[in-house]
Amino acid sequence: MAAIRLRLAPKVLRPVVAAVIPNLYRIRWYRYKILQLISPAIKQRLKWYREQPEYWDARLKTGDTLTVDWLVEVSEPCQLTPEMIAHRLTGVSFGATHTTTNHVTNCILELAAGFDQWAIPLREEIESVLGPNPEAITNADLSKMWKLDSFMKEAQRFHPLTKLSVNRKVLKPFQLSTGELIDKNTHICFPGVPISMDDQFFNDAKSFDGFRFERLRQDPDTRHNGLQFTSSYAGTLHFGHGRYSCPGRFMGSLTSKLLIIKILLSYDLKIKDNGKRPENFTFMDLDMPDPKYEILIRRRKSSRSSGRRRRYTPGSQINTYKSLTGNPSLKCRSGVIARLTIKY
Repeated sequence: MAAIRLRLAPKVLRPVVAAVIPNLYRIRWYRYKILQLISPAIKQRLKWYREQPEYWDARLKTGDTLTVDWLVEVSEPCQLTPEMIAHRLTGVSFGATHTTTNHVTNCILELAAGFDQWAIPLREEIESVLGPNPEAITNADLSKMWKLDSFMKEAQRFHPLTKLSVNRKVLKPFQLSTGELIDKNTHICFPGVPISMDDQFFNDAKSFDGFRFERLRQDPDTRHNGLQFTSSYAGTLHFGHGRYSCPGRFMGSLTSKLLIIKILLSYDLKIKDNGKRPENFTFMDLDMPDPKYEILIRRRKSSRSSGRRRRYTPGSQINTYKSLTGNPSLKCRSGVIARLTIKY
């Protein structure tokens, strides 16, 4: 939000705007707190890197490295300070978090709006793949869940984080095959959402169909390139396309699927007052869930524990659960759906 607000201001006024908006102060505070928390781990890795190079090289080959190890390894020597590594770790964490939480929130909305239509087949698929031990999930298991993969891709097709895709800056003049010349420093992008809503690419493109891509993958007459959640083709460009597609999409897919699986196996959802799926709101090119609605949630009978009632607060921390016990305004009888409110 800080960057968006600064872009809206004329360049000459941006130093003044930066001094008065609260966003930058929050960023500095969070950076300070993150530095306090992660500094001991960074110093330990810098010591290994500088004083024990053989151990450091062996550590990198084990496959047990963390993001902070990678940041130490790829940074220039002059940038190997706790402050710089913590700063970069903050950026990596932000980029990996807000996109995933936005997507999972949209998936939850689609599930709540059509729970019987989507949840029952998804649960059947998940339980058939995982069997009696749903806690032991592997990548091979996730790859077999075509319905879940399709549902998530369809939710992304309707509500990606941004309506524009493949944002690029032209570094040198470039002439298209059609003859148009794109000048240096020009910013270009594709209208990702309008493209994905075009009937040229999908039948009945403006209707949400959670299992659309599963059927396409099963159709022997369909080209299968680009039909999985993490892949792309001309009709779905929301992760970018080609060589420079989003490098974190695989981790985002894994995290999102695990969260949706946990929710499906443990809870029932619905929109308050049996309402329809609330429309997202758009700010510039951003597409975000409306924070004013409520979703109702309850434990499934097969997984509900006696006397335990929980409130789920999506948003920036999509997997945060809090007990309802002890809060009179939120107490409910066993079997009654508890309130779930979106907050940012």
